[in-house]
Amino acid sequence: MCLVIDPGGSVDKILARIKDRRLTVKYVVNTHDHIDHSNDVNVLIDAMTGGGLERRVMLFAPSECLDSENAVILPYLRGFVQDIGILKPKQIYHLDDVTFTT
Repeated sequence: MCLVIDPGGSVDKILARIKDRRLTVKYVVNTHDHIDHSNDVNVLIDAMTGGGLERRVMLFAPSECLDSENAVILPYLRGFVQDIGILKPKQIYHLDDVTFTT
């Protein structure tokens, strides 16, 4: 299981491993809508899901990343993921063997 948090920088190594089937990303967490934390989130979703053909990824993001005028996750890509969890402040999230708090 692989979890990617705030894919804001270059994700070249992750994309190469996905392409070679050496890495399976199961979760993407985008903590907020600043460009340095979300720049590559759309590219990563597209690559991880094979252009939407394999809905095996779960996305976690606050509503600002999805519904605000500064939404960073493109609407058409939201249908590519298996599910979307809306992050809320001061919550604990359990993803397989990983736990994180917002």
